[in-house]
Amino acid sequence: MSQFIRLLLQAAYVAVMQRVTQSNRAGYDSLLRVYRESDQSEERNRVLGSLVSCPDPDIILEVLNFLLTSEVRNQDAIFGLAVSSNRRETAWTWLKSNTKMSHFKGQARLPNFAVPKRYDVKLKPDLVSCKFSGSVAIDLDIVADTRFIVLNAADLSVNAASVSFTQPHSSKVFKPSKVDGFEEDGILVMEFEETLPIGLRVLDIGFEGILNDNMKGFYRSTYEHNGEKKNMAVTQFEPVDARRCFPCWDEPACKATFKITLEAVPSELVALSNMPVLEQKVNGPFKTVSYLETPIMSMYLVAIVVGLFGYVEDHTSDGVKVRVYCQVGKESQGKFALEVAVKTLELYRILWCALPFAKIGYALLFDEQHSSASSKQNVTITVAHELAHQWFGNLVTMEWWTDLWLNEGFATWVSYLATENLFPEWKIWTQFLDESTEGLRLDGLEEFHPIEVEINHAAEVDEIFDAISYTKGASVIRMLQNYLVAEPFQRSLAAYIKKTCILKCKDRRLMGCP
Repeated sequence: MSQFIRLLLQAAYVAVMQRVTQSNRAGYDSLLRVYRESDQSEERNRVLGSLVSCPDPDIILEVLNFLLTSEVRNQDAIFGLAVSSNRRETAWTWLKSNTKMSHFKGQARLPNFAVPKRYDVKLKPDLVSCKFSGSVAIDLDIVADTRFIVLNAADLSVNAASVSFTQPHSSKVFKPSKVDGFEEDGILVMEFEETLPIGLRVLDIGFEGILNDNMKGFYRSTYEHNGEKKNMAVTQFEPVDARRCFPCWDEPACKATFKITLEAVPSELVALSNMPVLEQKVNGPFKTVSYLETPIMSMYLVAIVVGLFGYVEDHTSDGVKVRVYCQVGKESQGKFALEVAVKTLELYRILWCALPFAKIGYALLFDEQHSSASSKQNVTITVAHELAHQWFGNLVTMEWWTDLWLNEGFATWVSYLATENLFPEWKIWTQFLDESTEGLRLDGLEEFHPIEVEINHAAEVDEIFDAISYTKGASVIRMLQNYLVAEPFQRSLAAYIKKTCILKCKDRRLMGCP
C-alpha cells in the first residue's frame, strides 16, 4: 500500500469519527468492526489512531477503556492515545486513574512522552571479577504529562535508591515511588507520585552488571599476551543491546550525544571509545579516562573497548587520522587493512561528503606471507562495508529496524563498489552475483520476508540480519543504479544523505530524492 493511500485512509477514518456522538454512533461502531475483522496490524493501528479524534468526551472515554481490553495488544494501545488537544484533559484524567506499570509490557516501542538529549555515562569495568558498575545522567526532555519514565534496561541490577529526577539549578528532587523491570521486554519503568514537569530535566541512575560471554552489550573477550590468557572488555550494542550496558532509550531514532568516562582502568591497558581522549588521570595501578562528547548519534553506535592493543596509523589527504588497532606484536598484519581504509575513505569523501564521525571499528588482519587471496578480498570488503556505515547508519539512520536494509543493503552494495574501485582486476561484481545467490534462495521461500519487514518487538530484530537484508538489499540498490545510470544515481544519493543527515529516515525518502 502506498503512503498516499495510507494517509487517505487515515484522513477518511478521522472524518468519520469527527461526526460521531452518543446519539449517532454508527461511524464508531463501523470502525470498531473494521478493527475486529482486520488481520493487518497496520490497519488496526490506523483505526486506533482515528478513534480518539471524536469530539464527544464520553466516546473518548469509551475508546480509552477499549484500549484496556484483551482485544487490544499492549504494544498497540499507544496508537489510541494520540488524543486531540481539546480532549487532552479528559484523556489525562483517565490516564491518571487507569495507567499501571504493567501497561507498558509487550510494547513494540518506548512511549514518546520523554526524549533523551544527552548521556553522561560513567563505567567501572573489573576485568578480574568480570563485573562492572556505573552511573548515567540523562538530560531528558519531558514533552507530555506523565507520572512514568519508561526506558530500556536488561541484565542490569538498578539501584532504585540512586534514581532521581531533578531540574538543573533547583533543589526540587523527584524520587520514584516504584522502580520495576520487565526483563522479557528489556524495559525499566519508574512510577512517580506526582506528574513530572514539562521541560528539560536530569535523570540519574546507578547500576551494576556482568561482563557476559554472549557477545552482547558489555561483554568479556580474551587474548593471549606472553603466553598468558587475559580478559578484555568490549561492547556490541547493535541492534538492541546497549540496554545491557546502561539504562537508555535503545532505539535508533532516539539520537543523543554521549559523554563517556571509564574509571578504574588498569594503567597498562588501552581504553577506547568513539571519540578522542579528553583527559586521562593516572592513580597508581589504575587510571580514569574521559572522552570528548560525541556528535548526535544513535544509541547502538556507542563503543567501548578496554584491553592491550598495538596499532598502525596513517592519514587521508585531508588530514583525517586513521588507526587500525590489533593484538600487540601483530601490528604489521594491520597494514593492509589500514591501506584499504585510507583509500576507501578518500573514495567515499569524493562520492558524498567528508567523514562525519569518529568511530572505533574493527579490521581483520592480513599476513602477506601466509594469508590466502580470498582472505585479502574478505578484508577489503569488510573494511569497506564497516566504513560505509559512517554514512549509511551513522549519518543517515533508519527510523526503526523495519528499514534495516537501508543500513545493511547500502553498506553491502557500497563495499563492492569500493572494492571494484581499489582492485578492478578482481572483477568483484562477477563474484557478487555468485555470493548473492543465498539471498535469492531465501527470497524464493514462500514464508520468507521482504527487504522491508515490520518489527513489532525488539526481540524480533536479530531475525532479519540475514542475506535478504544484506545481499537482496544490495541487489535492489545495484539494480536501481543501473536503471538510473551511475552519475544521476550518485547525485541523488548525495542529495539523500544531505537531506536526511542526522535525521531518522525511511526508504520512502530515498525514492523521493531528485
